[in-house]
Amino acid sequence: SPPSPIRQRSGKQRLLTPVIFSDTALLDEMVAELNNNEGRVSTAVQEIVGSSQFRMIRGSDYSERLLQWRLLRFAHSFAEIVMPSPFPGMDPFIEQQEWEDFHQRFNNALADLLAPKVEPQYIARVEKRVYVESPPEHGLPPRWADVAVMRFNDSGGGVAMATATDLDTATEECELPMSVERRETYLVIRERATHEVITIIETLSPANKRNGEGHHEYQKKRETILRSLTHLVELDLLRGGMRMPTKNRKPPADYYAIISHADRRPRATLTHWTIRDRLPTLMIPLKRPDPDVPLDLQAALTTVYDRARYQLSLDYHAELSPPLTDEQDRAWVSELIKPLGHDPGG
Repeated sequence: SPPSPIRQRSGKQRLLTPVIFSDTALLDEMVAELNNNEGRVSTAVQEIVGSSQFRMIRGSDYSERLLQWRLLRFAHSFAEIVMPSPFPGMDPFIEQQEWEDFHQRFNNALADLLAPKVEPQYIARVEKRVYVESPPEHGLPPRWADVAVMRFNDSGGGVAMATATDLDTATEECELPMSVERRETYLVIRERATHEVITIIETLSPANKRNGEGHHEYQKKRETILRSLTHLVELDLLRGGMRMPTKNRKPPADYYAIISHADRRPRATLTHWTIRDRLPTLMIPLKRPDPDVPLDLQAALTTVYDRARYQLSLDYHAELSPPLTDEQDRAWVSELIKPLGHDPGG
């Protein structure tokens, strides 16, 4: 059919080219994606964008990512639509803005993915530790207090007002050091018959990576695990803070995962990737002779981002902290978030 005009909010008209899909195979793939992803319309839309039919009709006009975002915005009228993260892997904006919420949700998602793969011999549970952390040495800067003091007027017996600047000593607002109770979750795989701890999966938090009680507490626990018969999987999904120590120098990367098999120590497996990469699938060790089981970190991340709807809370106008040092990475991030209407470069 010929193009039909549609009216935009500005009042202007433009031609809308119809996109028609009649390929049975594509429809079957869309239905399969809907069934495998809790009926989310976004998965069907992504299937459309990736199809050869769509690329042939409209694909030459736009980049693939821009096509995806425009279609998803169109599909946003459906109540169940979930906008995916603009990043192929870890979203660096989560680190400063939503980490506490993400940390707990991510561990829960990992447990959900692991449970059917390790049952019935093992059980996967999210457990919690609590510790008290002192405030950082350099907190918020002091604020000058605009206060008034009262003094008695000796001559008339009344009350007069005087600002702090009328006195010999200045007054300013300060902050008192107060300890903060931290609650952190981690994942434990136990043997069901004996409740023996077989594997611990730690997703590092900011408190684990800055100098303070959180770092010292985690280092002590890490050392205890490494001296035990328990396997350790350590996930560092934070660009900022101190890296956990290894004897060998780590290759440059944004994110790391360490898998330490109890029977191979002190040797361990180090996986590393950047903000441009999807999260890897790791092989999680169990009790010998049971084989390792795969854990898809990207699947867990996607589930958490969708269910938490971080696209509604993340501020992509904000400066990344720590900032990206590579100019090409900065340009890449700027290009990724342009469809969201956010361009830190402009």
